[in-house]
Amino acid sequence: MANKVSSSLYDRLYERVTVDGDCLLWQGATSGKSKYGQIRIDGQKQRCHRVSYQLHKGDIPEGMIVMHSCDTPLCINPCHLSLGTQVENMADMRSKGREHQNQGEGNGHSSLCAADAAEIRASYQRYSREFGSAALAKKYGVSDQAILDVISGKTWSA
Repeated sequence: MANKVSSSLYDRLYERVTVDGDCLLWQGATSGKSKYGQIRIDGQKQRCHRVSYQLHKGDIPEGMIVMHSCDTPLCINPCHLSLGTQVENMADMRSKGREHQNQGEGNGHSSLCAADAAEIRASYQRYSREFGSAALAKKYGVSDQAILDVISGKTWSA
């Protein structure tokens, strides 16, 4: 990045930061569910922690990701950022006990419980007006896809 661009980008990045302990937390836009900060550069959305890494430490080689030692997605403190592979990032997550429970009652966003899932599997009849995915979705207050995910075992595995 050219010095003028880097200086301007640096200012844009750090004008939206608050200090929380050792973390520098991005206070601007975030990227949906992942909750990483994002900033537009030349019309393209970029994750702020990656931009911070590049400004302070250099390019990010292909196949590498920027990991947080502080485990705070909004943090852009370059001292908390390092390069690693996705495999290393997942191993780090597991070693710190941060592995998410995505299925069943371990998922805090679940609208169903284990008993509902068992009942859905027992009563589901493909293409049935009364027991098809649309009818069951309406009964349980979830989407058709949620019902199909229960049936297929993608969620609420039997």
